[in-house]
Amino acid sequence: MRRLMSDALRAIPSMERILSSAFFAPLVETFGRTRVKDALSAYLDELRLARDPWNETEAMNAIAVRLHAATASTLRRVINATGVIIHTNLGRAPIDATLWSDAANLVTGYSNLEFDLERG
Repeated sequence: MRRLMSDALRAIPSMERILSSAFFAPLVETFGRTRVKDALSAYLDELRLARDPWNETEAMNAIAVRLHAATASTLRRVINATGVIIHTNLGRAPIDATLWSDAANLVTGYSNLEFDLERG
């Protein structure tokens, strides 16, 4: 039994080998090498502690889930039922979609936001 656990630990590839593999390339491309390395390090620590065998597919899936969760936005739509029209803990006041549409041309390029073009 002890030998099987030891063999399982020895079968875990090196961090560099995993990070350089074609299998993990999409994660590295999407999230960056540092984030993937940090998530992989935590995953490998758990794997070693549990004495579980290395499985590339399971590892990649588990790390992808961690990375998506760590980088996902935590902002969600809520209902302001406080009775206060502009509640600072509920973000900015809602802006009408027509205003966003009208401003789209300006905010998707350069503008004179901090410059007075008439006065130079």
